[in-house]
Amino acid sequence: QKASFDTSKIANSKDASKLINVALTSKPGLKETNTNRTKLQVEADKSANAITYKKEKEQDVLVYIPENPRRSPSPHSIEKLLEYPESKINIHHRTEPKFSQFEPITITKPTTTSKTSSKLKELEKELQDAIKQKEELANKVQSARKDLKLKNQQAQKINQKMQQMTKYKANIEFHKQEIIENQSIYEELISLLETANEKGLQFGQVLNRYDDEINELLNTLSLTNYRIQEFKESHSPCKR
Repeated sequence: QKASFDTSKIANSKDASKLINVALTSKPGLKETNTNRTKLQVEADKSANAITYKKEKEQDVLVYIPENPRRSPSPHSIEKLLEYPESKINIHHRTEPKFSQFEPITITKPTTTSKTSSKLKELEKELQDAIKQKEELANKVQSARKDLKLKNQQAQKINQKMQQMTKYKANIEFHKQEIIENQSIYEELISLLETANEKGLQFGQVLNRYDDEINELLNTLSLTNYRIQEFKESHSPCKR
C-alpha cells in the first residue's frame, strides 16, 4: 500500500506539473511553478484563478469586469525566477491582442455609437440653431416693440393735431356764419347808404335850386330897394 501510494503520488505530481505547464502556456507572461503541490491544490488554484467576467450593458456597450483585482508580482517571486531552469520558463510573444484575466474587455457597437454620436451632433446643431432663432426672434420682437412705441407716439401726436384741426374747423364755420350774418347787415347798410346818397344828391339839387331862387329874390329885393331910394331922393322936399 505504501508503494502504491508513492507511485500515485508521483503520478499526481507529474499530472500537476503538466497542468501547471498548461496553465502557463495558456496565459501570457511568466509564472512561478511549484512541483511539490498536489493535483487537488493545482485544480483548486486553477478553479480559483479561472477567468470570470461580469457582463454589464450600458448604453449599448458591453463591459466585462474581472472579479479578481490585478496584482503586480512581488520582488521575491521575481528573484526566484532567476533560479528557474530554462526548460520551465515559457515566454509567449503575442502578435494579436488577447484578453488576459485582469484586463477588462469592452465590446462596443461602432454602428450604434456612430449613429448615436451623429444623432447627438445633429441634435446639438438643431439646439444651437433653435437658440440662434430664438435670439433673432427676441431681437425682432424688441425692435418691433420700439417701432410700435414710436408709432403709438406718432399716432398720439396725429390725434392731437386732428383734434386741433377739428377745433379750427369749428371756429372757421362759426366765423363763416358770423361773416354771412354780418355780410347781410353790411349789404343792408350799403343799400341804405346808397339810398341816402341818392336822397342827398336830390336834396342838394333842391337846395341848389332854392339857392338860385333866393339869389334871384335877393337881387330883385336889392333892385327894389335901390329904386325906392331913388324915388325917395327924387321926391324929397329939400330938392324943391
